[in-house]
Amino acid sequence: MNRPHDLGGIKNKRPIPISAADDDEKIGLIANTWQTRTPAITLAIGFLRAWNLDTTRFYRECLPPNDYRESSYYERWFLALERMIKDFELLSPHKVGTYADKILRAKDVFEILRKGGPSIRSKLERPNFLVGDIVQTKKNYENELVYGGHSRLPRYAMGKKGKIVIHHNAHVFPDSNAHFKGDAPEHLYSIEFSSEELWGLKCENKNDSVTLDLWEPYLEKADG
Repeated sequence: MNRPHDLGGIKNKRPIPISAADDDEKIGLIANTWQTRTPAITLAIGFLRAWNLDTTRFYRECLPPNDYRESSYYERWFLALERMIKDFELLSPHKVGTYADKILRAKDVFEILRKGGPSIRSKLERPNFLVGDIVQTKKNYENELVYGGHSRLPRYAMGKKGKIVIHHNAHVFPDSNAHFKGDAPEHLYSIEFSSEELWGLKCENKNDSVTLDLWEPYLEKADG
C-alpha cells in the first residue's frame, strides 16, 4: 500500500479528535445522524453483490489524497460508495430489474451480520512457513496481479523481519478478490514485529511490538 490511507509511521501534528464515549446524550445524537445511515446504506447496496469487501477497501484507499485526509471515517465510506455506484453503473437504465430479487430487509440484517462472510478456503499446497519462523516482508511490494491494485501489506512494514506467531490456514487473497480475479486462496499468518524493527533505534519503547495478518505472497525467507 502506498496511498493516502497508509499513514503508519508518518509523523503528523494534527490532533486526534477524542469523543466522550460515556456521554449518553452525545451517543444518542450520533445514532440519529448520517453517520449511522452510511454503513446501513453500504450494507444494503453491498447485498446486491455487485462488488465485495476488498473492492470497497480498494475504492476507499484510492480517494484523492485531499479528500481522504479532510474527510471523517464515514465520509470516506460515503465518497467511495458514490464512486462505486457510478463505476458499476448501478443506476444505469440497462441495469433496471437486475437486482430486483436482491433486497436486504430490516428483519434479516441481524442474521446476515451474525453469519458474517467467512474468508477461509482450502488450499492443496502446504504453507512455505511454520509458526516460529523468522520471515521478511517484500520491500516495495506492489500487487503482482493488477498494476496499482489493492494489497494489505502496509508501507511501514515492507522489508521488515518478523516472527510468525499464528498460521490461519488459507484465506481469500485480497490482491485478487478486490479486482474480481477469484478467491485465489493463500496461506495467512499473524506476524509479530518488534517496534525497533519497524521504527528504528529511536522507537519510544523497545518492548512494544506490532502484529499484522499477512498473506504468503507478501513474504520471503529472512536474510541470514
